[in-house]
Amino acid sequence: MIRKMYRILIALIAIIFGVFWMIAASSIGAPWFFSLFGLVFIAIAAFKIIRTVFSK
Repeated sequence: MIRKMYRILIALIAIIFGVFWMIAASSIGAPWFFSLFGLVFIAIAAFKIIRTVFSK
């Protein structure tokens, strides 16, 4: 149970980092594909959360 909560916590931190990355990249005027890099963090973290919640 603790291991699942730890994995979910790490994934939530990755989601927060991804959102921060997207906001920071767009605010400094970086090209659009730099902002999309934050979506990679969010997608991987969401996948990890879903996989952790539905695992035994």
